Amino acid sequence: MLSQYLSLVDTDYDRDKLEYLYNTYYTLMFSVAMKYLHTEEGAKDAVHDSILKAIRYLHLIDKNSEPKTKTLLCTIVKNRCIDMLRRSDALPMGDMEEVLSEGADT
Repeated sequence: MLSQYLSLVDTDYDRDKLEYLYNTYYTLMFSVAMKYLHTEEGAKDAVHDSILKAIRYLHLIDKNSEPKTKTLLCTIVKNRCIDMLRRSDALPMGDMEEVLSEGADT
């Protein structure tokens, strides 16, 4: 899967950055997605969509700033999960506040 993501990036510098981010944060992003979606298939979809979104903003991501990068990627995947839950009607709007507060410690 990584090779497919790398094919979307133009420069060697960005490919190296993307490869580092993927290898370093994929497991964390997957665990965040599992926390919200509770299915492996859904979590994989959320992480995939999140990586595609991160590629669009790759020029803004500083891989040397670990806390900011970690927070950014976790936020992207969390928001993608919430979007997926909203679309599936699996999450009534009244429960949204509870989901958001649960994910605040990530």
